[in-house]
Amino acid sequence: MTLSQYYHAEDANKSNIYAPGELASLRASIKEFFDGFDEAVKQDCKAEGHPLASALLLNDAYITKAYLTKNRDALLGLGQYLLDFRGFNDEILKEANFNFIGLTHMVFTYGYAFNEAHFRLLELSKSMRRYATLLPYKDNVANFIIANFNDFTDAELKATFKELKATKKRIEKKGFKLKYYTSIDILYKLIKSKFSFFNR
Repeated sequence: MTLSQYYHAEDANKSNIYAPGELASLRASIKEFFDGFDEAVKQDCKAEGHPLASALLLNDAYITKAYLTKNRDALLGLGQYLLDFRGFNDEILKEANFNFIGLTHMVFTYGYAFNEAHFRLLELSKSMRRYATLLPYKDNVANFIIANFNDFTDAELKATFKELKATKKRIEKKGFKLKYYTSIDILYKLIKSKFSFFNR
């Protein structure tokens, strides 16, 4: 089973239905996805003149963005897989040394759909917590920030608040209120109450 097939499977709780052989082929598909991702990053870095192959160094990332667009269903399947399999599975993924840092950078910086599993990338690449400040208007990211609120620096929270204020304006412009978006509203109020100067 490939990541794309996993994404298109109709069963709601995929984590309970697959035999060990299917899981092995799914994990092989994850490796294949990351191998292709790493090769795309490497080609982009070479084209942009970077001595190291790292998605964090890329300015345009044409090849990497094309790879993620072409493999959209596999990317969404990976998101679903990360939602369905947690705990011990995370240790397996970390041991495989997949490039979660580079993928986190690409997904958050360029806003790729990830099956509402963005918070799982943040969990797997703990050093990349600051990327949460780019997409705090996504419920799963807002909930991640709320759950880990004390781990965020003041600068990160202020950047998050700036993004949430822009989100609030967009929502109100369409005739809605932020309170209709529970997680985002809670995070907005939580940050606002932390910094008294926001209340002026």
